[in-house]
Amino acid sequence: MKQILVILILLFTLVVNAQDAAPISKEEFYGTWRACGDVNFDEEADTLVFQRDNLVCIYNNCGENDWSFRESGTVEFIFTDGCENGFHSKSKNPKRWMYIQKDNMLKFINNYGYKEYFQVLELKERLVLVHRMDLEE
Repeated sequence: MKQILVILILLFTLVVNAQDAAPISKEEFYGTWRACGDVNFDEEADTLVFQRDNLVCIYNNCGENDWSFRESGTVEFIFTDGCENGFHSKSKNPKRWMYIQKDNMLKFINNYGYKEYFQVLELKERLVLVHRMDLEE
């Protein structure tokens, strides 16, 4: 009986670890990711942390920065002016985006051909990216 229990626990552990190691698909990025409540959000920082909407991340959060990944291949950047001025969103020119699965990397390309790279550290409840400025052209 102990051997069967040990085998079942081992199988369960293997299945859980295999799910964590599953490759990320491009479709998992689709939608809007928010840097909720982070008034000091800095696009030039090395590590960027986003999350999807939840009760803590209210839709009209004053310190909010949104990156909206579209199925069409564009990513839009939306910012707020802050609470004292009300909610005024601004959108920069969208960039093209692609996910390079073998490198686990997001690549953004602007209208002038400038490329930015972001290493994907986590994509579950949160989206955690490291801005790879060393790879930019």
